Amino acid sequence: MRWDKTNVKKAVYIIIGAFIYAIGINAFLVPQRFLTGGFAGIAMLLYYLVKWPVGVTVFIMNIPLFALSFKYISGRFVIFSLIGMIALSACLSLTEGWAMHLEDPLLASIFGGAIAGLGTGIVLRQRGSLGGTDIISVLINKYFSFDIGTITAILNGIILVAALIASDITVVLYSAASIFVSSQFIDGVQAGLNRRKTAFIVTDHPDEIAARIIEKMHRGVTFLHGEGAYTHQQKKIIYCDVTTMEVARLKEIVKKIDDQAFMTIMDAREVLGQGFSLEDSF
Repeated sequence: MRWDKTNVKKAVYIIIGAFIYAIGINAFLVPQRFLTGGFAGIAMLLYYLVKWPVGVTVFIMNIPLFALSFKYISGRFVIFSLIGMIALSACLSLTEGWAMHLEDPLLASIFGGAIAGLGTGIVLRQRGSLGGTDIISVLINKYFSFDIGTITAILNGIILVAALIASDITVVLYSAASIFVSSQFIDGVQAGLNRRKTAFIVTDHPDEIAARIIEKMHRGVTFLHGEGAYTHQQKKIIYCDVTTMEVARLKEIVKKIDDQAFMTIMDAREVLGQGFSLEDSF
């Protein structure tokens, strides 16, 4: 892998993401004795039991895992994940003691999960990880075809069950809530702050509407050919992708030309290509 400007930029974002994640853990979750998912959660559990430093424990647990992953996983992903893991271990040690002692444990759970999820999402957008269970999930997915999200959820569930050794059920439930909030923020950051929408438009004026979308919104349009089940009439169906901010403008254009048009607008997980890019969203 060549260390050009793009890869250096990715590495910097990964380090920033690891730092944000560490703040979420040490500032909000550790003071409440909550857990998070992954190897960090195991390290936190050991910290509560025997006072082993979280950052050092995370680093030690990852050593054999990375030795294995270099052999079986894409080199670029492993290198960026190694950067993420080292940065995380360092940042967890650096931010140790940066505690926010909130009186409301629910707020600590929510904010800790949100900040940790934001940091993780930034790392994942650079096609890296923070090591730990992310690497395990990728390895299992590669050779056994299990969904990565499912594997991660199972591993986190095992960690939460193990947490009952050191904590009561209330702490475990708060930890589960924090992990859920974190997962939502991870998904949000990966999707981008400016989410994409896919629109399907059935109209009697497809050419006019398509031309207006191209002219006014500078978005590409594709015609799909459909047939009405009742009328058996052939129709051009307009397909286009827009940002969330552009949905209102799209509706306005369609309604102005054909107020009887049938529109379906749905979330698009990710859109790449001309007019849309990963860098534009972050």
